[in-house]
Amino acid sequence: MFENEKDGIGDGPAAGNPAAAERRGDRRHVTVLRVARVVRAHGDELCVIRNISSGGVMAHFYSAAQVGEHVVVEFKSGRQLEGEVRWTRGDTAGVEFEDKIDIVAFLAGEGDVAGQFDPRAPRLAVGMPAMMRSGVRVYPVQVCDISQGGLKFRAIESTAIDQKLVFRIAGLPPVSGTVRWRDESYAGVAFDLPLPLETLARWAAETDRPG
Repeated sequence: MFENEKDGIGDGPAAGNPAAAERRGDRRHVTVLRVARVVRAHGDELCVIRNISSGGVMAHFYSAAQVGEHVVVEFKSGRQLEGEVRWTRGDTAGVEFEDKIDIVAFLAGEGDVAGQFDPRAPRLAVGMPAMMRSGVRVYPVQVCDISQGGLKFRAIESTAIDQKLVFRIAGLPPVSGTVRWRDESYAGVAFDLPLPLETLARWAAETDRPG
């Protein structure tokens, strides 16, 4: 556990600041371990929420956060909360929301269970070419988005429900999965094994994606 982690966003280098102490006084916090999508000036990434309060979150970032940086944190429900980085300590940062939330109602809407990872992993925009293998044939395709559990790509004529595929995306290990849905333009694949969070998060932080 991080030092004074239980105190939430108001902690870190500003902990001795009377204004920070005042902000802490009117909010509750809940310790969680939850993956979220964070939208930053250079693109979207993954982060791990350590705790959340009515006024903000403390999160682990996979690329350096800067004090004063504007971010948007997106949770599993798709709800987005805008905020500003108020402090950093190593890979951990405190983000203060622009508007306070009702923490009890918010977590009820998220179906949150403290200490558990979100089973519906957030999706990252990709917009990158990839090679897709179906049996012995290999096709160039465009991957639109990706999560720990699957991806969406531009379907080709032969794409079919229940088809087994293997994808090679630059910077990631090969991933295999099964087509679960398709429409006229796109198809969705569920991976046989989820991508490790650390692998996907560091890839997202270090890869220049046009997505």
